[in-house]
Amino acid sequence: MTAHTSSRPALRAGTMWPSLPGALRVRPLPREATTSYLTRLAAAYHLSAAQLLDGLHITATGTPAAPPATEIHLSNEAARRLSDFTRIPSAHLSRAPARQPPPAAIGTAHAAIARWQPVQPAMQPVPACTACTAHRSPHTAVPAWIHPAPKKLLSFRT
Repeated sequence: MTAHTSSRPALRAGTMWPSLPGALRVRPLPREATTSYLTRLAAAYHLSAAQLLDGLHITATGTPAAPPATEIHLSNEAARRLSDFTRIPSAHLSRAPARQPPPAAIGTAHAAIARWQPVQPAMQPVPACTACTAHRSPHTAVPAWIHPAPKKLLSFRT
């Protein structure tokens, strides 16, 4: 009889499964607002977005509110920590185009900083497709908010 080997990681005594960072997979939607993604990610762990940021040792300033009323801007270090936690490359996490420029203190900061900013009603994201949201984050039923696709100008040749 041959010995059976498993490709799964070895478990420590007293644990049911390996605890990896970002174990619950919540993928961002294309053009999803950062606040929306953080809210959905935090909800998968039964946390608020502010608690998730605190757990990642990211200093948040400003007044947090649910999307679409606010947006959050992350420093490069904060974005790196979020990327490490979710195991999603930074390039994929930053696909949503920022509708407002980040504050100057965020763009030049070397520390892990996040800044909540209110969003003007005309610039707010719109609700995403419910089926698309459920497909990308099966652990939570929190709605997602996306930035509308840029309008393309039609040119007619005569």
